[in-house]
Amino acid sequence: MDSGLYTENHVDHLHDYAVDPAMLDFTLSGFSPTHYSTHEEHGVIFFDAEEGVPSTVTILSDADIAAGSVTGELSLTNNMHGAAKLIDDKLFVTYRDPSITDTTLPAAVERYAYEGGTFTLEHRYEEPCPLLHGHAANDEFIAFGCGDGMLFIDLKQEDFPASKLLNPESMVAEARIGTVIAHEEVDELVGIVGDQVFVGHHLAGTG
Repeated sequence: MDSGLYTENHVDHLHDYAVDPAMLDFTLSGFSPTHYSTHEEHGVIFFDAEEGVPSTVTILSDADIAAGSVTGELSLTNNMHGAAKLIDDKLFVTYRDPSITDTTLPAAVERYAYEGGTFTLEHRYEEPCPLLHGHAANDEFIAFGCGDGMLFIDLKQEDFPASKLLNPESMVAEARIGTVIAHEEVDELVGIVGDQVFVGHHLAGTG
């Protein structure tokens, strides 16, 4: 649906407009569109899919929706309950090795270069992130919740290195971080474990 709300840039100011909302013909088809994230003008939808059907990632913008198209689509090798985050021209995507059969949760992260609707795999991080669920990014890092801690990827260094923070001793036994919250202007990222909340920082550790 088109909400009818839009903003025009008049150089020295922004002008808001409102017209009647309207239904659009644009639709997307896929299995289990579970996670959605945004970066600047683009949105990213991760389709979990199902056994025998690989997960897919779709990137689109408001202009794409108006035109009835998408910016890009990436098909993965298998299904998973995963997520993807586009940051500038890099797409960070979860990875589930085919040998993992006891869960559909991924255990690693891949980085793709993205240009003109084309994705090129650049790197699969060696740092493990078992039972991966939850991700968020600020201006310097993207973090993923893992069964044993949090995986941080540095967005400011050229090779986007990763580092791991292990779960604090105060965490409930056998619990895991399932939700990560961040803001672009705040250094710390928050990991949520049931009714416990932990603040994660790439330098100070968790606590």
